[in-house]
Amino acid sequence: MRIAMLLGRGSSSTILANAVRTWHPNAEFFLVLERPPSKRAMLRHRRRRLGVAVVCGQLFFQLMIVPLIRFSSTKRINQIMAEYNLDASVESLKDALEVTSVNEPSVSNQLAQFAPDIVLVNGTRIIKPDVLSCVKADFINTHVGITPMYRGVHGGYWALWNDDPDNFGVTIHLVDAGVDTGHPLRQVRVRPSRDDTFVTYPLLQQAKALDAIRGILSNLPHSLGMKEKSAANEFSRQWFHPTVSQYLRGRLRGVR
Repeated sequence: MRIAMLLGRGSSSTILANAVRTWHPNAEFFLVLERPPSKRAMLRHRRRRLGVAVVCGQLFFQLMIVPLIRFSSTKRINQIMAEYNLDASVESLKDALEVTSVNEPSVSNQLAQFAPDIVLVNGTRIIKPDVLSCVKADFINTHVGITPMYRGVHGGYWALWNDDPDNFGVTIHLVDAGVDTGHPLRQVRVRPSRDDTFVTYPLLQQAKALDAIRGILSNLPHSLGMKEKSAANEFSRQWFHPTVSQYLRGRLRGVR
């Protein structure tokens, strides 16, 4: 099997890469590691879309509140890592092609040359159509939210914030040119514990998704035709980082 992976920097990418290498030790791999996008450019984009007040609230939350949540969640993070045997060591990425963007022509060229059976995506920016069409293989992404209702970021958190715990989960979906709009292949609902928080929700969701990803890879290409059906009454929305006030309102209702 020939497996390509387009990855953003972060523990979720190393966890995925290590898991796939463990499942398929004899596979051929081509890994692309994308550098984080410019924070200034991201802030400008969000400001145009969401407004200055919202972006300032998001920035304050990320800089001041998230580190405190992460510190208080250390024990729970270690519990999840141990319970699901997750490996976040970076050794698996030592041979990765490092790029500024997965949309660079060099990525398309080398993907086409590699000719993968499947392309796994995790934590990258939106992939452009010319990259998606450069090989015959399908691109699949792990999204920590149930689509189409919770696209964007922190889907599990927003499901709880909206008092919608039945849609706390993860979606493995085909990648298209939209934001988490590709057709779902698998959806796994999860029940977080009372010890879980904003920073452990995504880790728990990824841990629960790994068995589904393993099942897809072990049954290619048949598994790519077994798509989840979406209910007609499901809404669709792209979510962003919470602001401080949104987080505090959720915290008062027990959403940590």
